[in-house]
Amino acid sequence: MITHSPLKSMENITTAKNPFLYQYEQSVVAKSTFTNIGFDDHELEDLVERGILKLVQNGKYTLRFVGVLIPQIPFDTKAIIVLPKYLKSIELNSHKMEAHLGLILNALESYRSSKRQIEVDDHLFFPSNFGAESSNGLALADFFIKDFLKHGIYRKSRTVYQTNSNGRIDWKRTIDRQVPLISRNTVVYTSTIHKRTEFTNESDVSTFHKYVVSKLIQMYGGVLGYSLHPNIPGQVENLEMMQQQVLEKKTSTLWQKLNKELRQTYGHRNITLIRNLMNFIEPSYSSSNSMLVMGTKNFEKIWEEILLRYLDSNGTTSSINDNFPSAEWWNLEHKPISNAPRGKPITDTVAKVSDDKYIIADAKYYDFDYDEITCSFNGKGPGFNDIQKQVFYEKLLMSIKGDVECANILIYPRYELEDDCILKPFGTVHIPVEGLPFIVNFFGNSEKLLQYYTRSVNATNSDLASLFKVSRKNSHIAFSHSNLSNHV
Repeated sequence: MITHSPLKSMENITTAKNPFLYQYEQSVVAKSTFTNIGFDDHELEDLVERGILKLVQNGKYTLRFVGVLIPQIPFDTKAIIVLPKYLKSIELNSHKMEAHLGLILNALESYRSSKRQIEVDDHLFFPSNFGAESSNGLALADFFIKDFLKHGIYRKSRTVYQTNSNGRIDWKRTIDRQVPLISRNTVVYTSTIHKRTEFTNESDVSTFHKYVVSKLIQMYGGVLGYSLHPNIPGQVENLEMMQQQVLEKKTSTLWQKLNKELRQTYGHRNITLIRNLMNFIEPSYSSSNSMLVMGTKNFEKIWEEILLRYLDSNGTTSSINDNFPSAEWWNLEHKPISNAPRGKPITDTVAKVSDDKYIIADAKYYDFDYDEITCSFNGKGPGFNDIQKQVFYEKLLMSIKGDVECANILIYPRYELEDDCILKPFGTVHIPVEGLPFIVNFFGNSEKLLQYYTRSVNATNSDLASLFKVSRKNSHIAFSHSNLSNHV
């Protein structure tokens, strides 16, 4: 069993170029990858119990998760970023990988906000105290960036009293210190003492606050979903001195100034801010005693929701699913069997293009890559049941809607598409039986669709009409080149 040393300084935040180790969903990872950055056996057992890791042979683990993992007390402030499996075959620099995970975490937060908590607890993981005092680099970054965007850089306040100046009259001081005139039985003060609050952000605490915000934006801004330049807090004076003060930890004069400021400040925001500035130097205040887990172990569900939100903003899917019939059970005398299973088909997405045109879309999330040059799949793709299900959905939809046209499509995530396309066809699939539809395969631009999801951007009527047209065109072309067309 690995034991932790006392809380370590976060001094490496000031020098580390990249605090992340990059892994991919479904990858097999050695135990040493986790233990080398501070995960102990108890934490690994917890991750296995939660279904985030699966223990395999030779003490290795399979990652069943997309998100961020950080031990309770990291040895070198490192965190593990787990990216979706569709990025495995793509070469991306660290900035793009972190930015993409930032989009995913924002999408997970949007998904969590849109669902009842009981529905999402099974696969979503978000620390409840993420914005409180913390000794965790990512949590500190989340706090400082959000706090800066809302309140700006810390300002030192002082109360100033002046005679006959701007500000509110301090009647107690005026009465105690000024001699009034008596005129017609009325007390008149010819001079009054005024009170006002002055703010300054020129203190060492304010300068250090700028330094911390800048450093944390640089290190963690992308993975938290922020597109901010590190210089946005302003120019940091005496940068080398600040770095040296952090290295000196609790023996630094900066630490003493922060400690003094903490004793003199008031208000929840200021107290939390000062404590976290101290945590940046050396962890001292923490509302959490556990590792940080933020992400999902079911990204497929998120991909389904992203496509549903984009293609169906009118609730067509829910209406169609409600109208699909349940299976009916009868005995051999044709009497209904009571308490029989009541399962019914449920589509991922049905988009209404017009009264007589519908798109049936199924979100597919597989670990496979399509090589357009060699026209081949690498990895595992959809099976026969996936295709059969889509055919059945189309037949059911036509049975309840009558004489309608259907575009039947499967959509797979891809990091980016040419010309910033949102959906791009790359082929068809069908069961070679007369009368069954040709289903069109599409890649979905995951980068764009994640952005659209968090911004609540939906496909327009024109977008849906264009998607329907492209799908039907490719379906008809595929049919004309098949053996089935020769029998019609």
